[in-house]
Amino acid sequence: MLHEVQPKNADINPNSNNTKQPFVRACYAARWWPKTADPSFLALEPKVAQSVADLLPMLLCGEASAELVFAHATKIFPKDKHPALHRKLQSIEEDEKRHSVALTGLTHLLPSPSSSTVTKQTARFLRRLASWDLVTHLLRISAIDTGVCIILGELCRPHTALAKSNKLIEVLSSIRQDEGRHVRICRECIDALGVEKVAAFNERKEVLEDFAALMSAQAETLITLAVDPMRISKRFAYQARYKK
Repeated sequence: MLHEVQPKNADINPNSNNTKQPFVRACYAARWWPKTADPSFLALEPKVAQSVADLLPMLLCGEASAELVFAHATKIFPKDKHPALHRKLQSIEEDEKRHSVALTGLTHLLPSPSSSTVTKQTARFLRRLASWDLVTHLLRISAIDTGVCIILGELCRPHTALAKSNKLIEVLSSIRQDEGRHVRICRECIDALGVEKVAAFNERKEVLEDFAALMSAQAETLITLAVDPMRISKRFAYQARYKK
């Protein structure tokens, strides 16, 4: 299970005299991925594994940025004044760390992306989203999480090319569940801050449209994974609609 991760400095070897190991090693010990790079562990056909590798930069999209945003957001909602929201934001921060490590660990079991273009496009997308204003950044991260939920939801459907990889589906499904909760908590924070609804919508719409464009460029990759690019596009468009 994704939530079996041990503490950051967990000792992954009971015979190692309490030697502290890097966080990524602790995650491997939590049985997410094998300790050695064994591509057969994922039970994916080569072309499917390549397609997952090509999509991975988008699944990692914003993890590090989100981790920083939620760490700062806990200061806006201090424990003494907003105990419930503070606790929820702390849990998001920890989730994002686990997600980042889980997805980064996945790269050791997959081939390199077939083109550096995808990574560069994703990096440009994230740079455009950067903002010194925490509320703006929070709105944008919420929209990214919504997009990631859509992508993961489609990848985890039973008819896709990933369906036979039980371990991969387990991890991606768990991340999707966490991200859905993050979106709901972000909305709580935005409401608590009294952000004007139209302004929040405009930020969300712009991010989702840019994210959708990023995904549309990966249509062939999605088709290889037996995922319908048009269905993803429609789901992004629906989420970008103004809701009263």
